[in-house]
Amino acid sequence: MIKVYIDWSVMSQMKQGKFPELERAISNKKQFMLYYSTSHITDVLASYDESVRQSELIASDLTYIGEITSESCAYNSDGNIQIRGYNPKALFEQQLDFTQLMDSQTLSNIIANQAVHDSLNQTLLDDYLTQPMPQVVIQAFQNVKSREAMQQLYPTLNEHSTLGDLLNAGWQQVKNFMNTDAYKTLRNNVQHPLGIKPNQLYENKDPFKEIKRRYSKLEKETDFKLQVHMMPIHIAPQWFQDISNDYMILDMHGFQEDNIRVSHKSKSTMRNTLDDGYHAAFASMGDIYITNDTRSLRKVREVYKKLNINTMVYSPSEFIEYYSDYLYYKDIRQHLHLWQEILESDDYLLTEEEQSVSQTYLLKHFLFDYFNKVYVIHWTETQAITIMLSKDKPTNNRTINTLEVANLINKLNNTFGAQANSLSACDISFEAWNDIAWQQNQGRYTLTFRNGYLQLYFDLILF
Repeated sequence: MIKVYIDWSVMSQMKQGKFPELERAISNKKQFMLYYSTSHITDVLASYDESVRQSELIASDLTYIGEITSESCAYNSDGNIQIRGYNPKALFEQQLDFTQLMDSQTLSNIIANQAVHDSLNQTLLDDYLTQPMPQVVIQAFQNVKSREAMQQLYPTLNEHSTLGDLLNAGWQQVKNFMNTDAYKTLRNNVQHPLGIKPNQLYENKDPFKEIKRRYSKLEKETDFKLQVHMMPIHIAPQWFQDISNDYMILDMHGFQEDNIRVSHKSKSTMRNTLDDGYHAAFASMGDIYITNDTRSLRKVREVYKKLNINTMVYSPSEFIEYYSDYLYYKDIRQHLHLWQEILESDDYLLTEEEQSVSQTYLLKHFLFDYFNKVYVIHWTETQAITIMLSKDKPTNNRTINTLEVANLINKLNNTFGAQANSLSACDISFEAWNDIAWQQNQGRYTLTFRNGYLQLYFDLILF
């Protein structure tokens, strides 16, 4: 199955009847596995109020998310991102409770309450909160070149403030960024000393390299070390932080920057940009990411290119074109002929080893809705040929679930004949895996599971 992640903007418009071609294409749940994430719930939560009408709309949105994704959800569990079944309504209620708690308290109070819950020593906690701020922060207030910026960012602090003061000020600043247009000011303060003008970085072929160059130039001119460091998300894996942080760095430095505005009709703040970065991270667990936000799409492509992430990124119209060219079929048995056509191509990577010569084909197709890589191995000694279908898995998701294995086996049965009975996900066991073979006139096909990879071997009979 092909794993697809669709952002909430596209999904919500599909719910309203827009993108009908896209909805028809991805409605085949034997071909596509759609999943949502906690960021979808955050997007829905942004429209929350206590009116009956809005509650009904939100309930309808959550039902739609559950239906289109079969409640497959990417979420953080003890520092690991996993895709499991999770009811969107239950997740929404959890996030609503958490958000209301965070909005109503200072960070010091939250820490103190948690300390009481965990039976921590109050005296030790007080000593922790009343100690001086980190030395690097104190120096930033003392240095004439950074003092003004620090005072603008944290007007309630000075070089004598405590760590508790810093935590509360930082917490309040985060809430300002999330609920007001304060991020626009921060972004301007970052770009101005670097000499960055609107859309200037978009014209550059490597925006990350250009950002680094500008910091290096400014440091030489001012003899002062400057850099933007995104706050680490300690409960998220490193790859998740890398994607979401790089996404924010591009926006903060003017590459396809988001429009920040707050009015009585709508609100677009730093929260939206952060959530788009999280969407980009969650999407890297899939084969395909679909978004209709042009600015976000361009940022995601740059981040994926920098981090060597193989997830394909499309707008809805681009995906429909890709689907028509490479994914659409009327009968799965067409893939057998398609496979043979691919092998006649000279678009491959050649690898020579002592006992064999291999051709590797990297595909835009997903043969049998799973395989996107083909190896043709020519054995030097025996002159035999082995063809192996494999998958270049999503960069940040190397797992295989039993549902996609059952679907693959059933499609191979439809192609080669029912060597194995029709299977459900419950019938699959990776621990007790037995290879499945299909004997055909031209050779033998064998589905194996080795080292976490499903592979289909074809040993060609030479006459």
